[in-house]
Amino acid sequence: MDKWMVIRKSPKIGKPILAVLLILIGSTSLFGQSAVTHFSPVANTGLTNPVQIDTAWMTVNDVPQELTIGDEVAVFDGDLCVGAVKVELLSHYGLPNSLFPLTFAAILAAYIPNDTLPGAVEGRPMQFKIWDKETDSEIYADPDIDEGGTFGEPVNYLNSLIVNSTMVKIETIPEGRTYYVDGLAYTSTVTLLMKEDSTYTIQVDSIQTSGETGKRFRIKEWSGVASGTDSTYNYLVPDEVAMQTITANFDTEYELTINTDHGTPTGQGWHLDGSTANFSVAPD
Repeated sequence: MDKWMVIRKSPKIGKPILAVLLILIGSTSLFGQSAVTHFSPVANTGLTNPVQIDTAWMTVNDVPQELTIGDEVAVFDGDLCVGAVKVELLSHYGLPNSLFPLTFAAILAAYIPNDTLPGAVEGRPMQFKIWDKETDSEIYADPDIDEGGTFGEPVNYLNSLIVNSTMVKIETIPEGRTYYVDGLAYTSTVTLLMKEDSTYTIQVDSIQTSGETGKRFRIKEWSGVASGTDSTYNYLVPDEVAMQTITANFDTEYELTINTDHGTPTGQGWHLDGSTANFSVAPD
């Protein structure tokens, strides 16, 4: 399905004014934005590049929606977060109660004698992520760059950030088993927004303890839109209009222990729940 939306244009702050404002207030944000709570940018090195984003959208199962209060947008140099801003109602350019544009700063690395303060490296491309507060989902977004877009540019104007996503529910049976989505651990059912046409690695530990002596869980199979019996499943996110479900199914196993002073036992070990465990003791 082709996706389209009307992008609202916001007035630009002039290059010199935007850059000077950020320098004068000694901050990485403008217009009194609240501190971000999800992203963790590097500390301000005193070297920054201003960033303005006119609007940011997500399509969720083909339904477009603008970001809402409490969502966050961040700029990255590779895996390093070098700036972030929270979406909230503020007065922009004299217009009250406006969510956009978003204006903040990308923090550059600073090189001092015998040390380097971490930040973005000039000349590298800016990458952007959106954090959706409702689903606690962090996802890369595609920028429509009007000007700049590279660390070291005096000003960076983005017409929009847009990401097409599919809602994916991930669960385990029994509940409470640990699984990982791109390395992040979860122990309960979650519903995440995942970027369409991207591959996510969903993984479980093949054998998991239960907290009870003599009881454990072993991965059996994946079900829903996933399949197979390996502990790792690579999920290519489709363009779908309905929520997708991925389930990791585990078998329960119990340990049979035989204590005897009258011979050699056999049949000890782990056995599948509901199966028949045969054991014996051979006289010495």
